[in-house]
Order: sequence, then structure tokens, then C-alpha cells
Amino acid sequence: MNQWITLSRCSDWLLWAGRLGAAASLSLLGWFVVAHLIEGSLNPNVQEALGLLLFPGCVMLGLLLALWRPMLGGVLVITALAGFYLWNLVESGRFPTGPYFLLFSLPGLLLFLVGLQRRWAARQRPQQHSSITT
Repeated sequence: MNQWITLSRCSDWLLWAGRLGAAASLSLLGWFVVAHLIEGSLNPNVQEALGLLLFPGCVMLGLLLALWRPMLGGVLVITALAGFYLWNLVESGRFPTGPYFLLFSLPGLLLFLVGLQRRWAARQRPQQHSSITT
């Protein structure tokens, strides 16, 4: 029983760290997008639009979704980030430099881990419960 309490507390910490991080990432990324739209400097060509769709577009959508559905939103964030890295490799011949793309996406990974833990715990509890009653 003590194992479940510890795992639950860890999951709660990850959940709230992910939610707070997602709120911070969404705020900053949203501010960047709005600032570029207001300034009028956001005029991408088709290739650049694909990159912007992946990051920040799908990453922001995934972070927003992860606030309610951690597993699904986390998968979207991770997939969009991987797609962005692949897109950048194809476009420029190298991966993006610097930690910022990963840092903005980190809350999605944390929330994905919460979703995995919840799914694992849901599968383990019935098995543990049935072994107690027999």
C-alpha cells in the first residue's frame, strides 16, 4: 500500500510540474506568436509554414490538450517536436541548436509520463486487488 501512496504523490508532483510548465510554455510561445503577428514579420513560405505548424503550432495544441488529457497531449507534443526536428534536418541539413525547443516541450513529456503512470497503475490495481481476495 505504501508503494501506491509514494507513486501517487510522485505522479501528483509530475502532474502539477507539467501543468505549471505547460502554462508557462503556452504563455511565452503565445506571446511570441502574437508579437510576430502584430509586428507583421510573420510571412512564411510553404516550407517555413510547415515548420511553424509543428513548432509552435502543434506543440502548443498538445500542451493545451495535455492539461486535460496528459497522455494524448503528451503524445502530440512529442510527435510534433520529433516532426519539427526532422523537418529542420531536411530543410537545413542539421538539427536545431540550443535547448529552447526541448525546454518549451518538456512539460508535454512530463504530462506524458503522468499519463503512462496512470495507465500502468490502472492495470496493476485490479491484479493486486484480485490476489488479495483469493
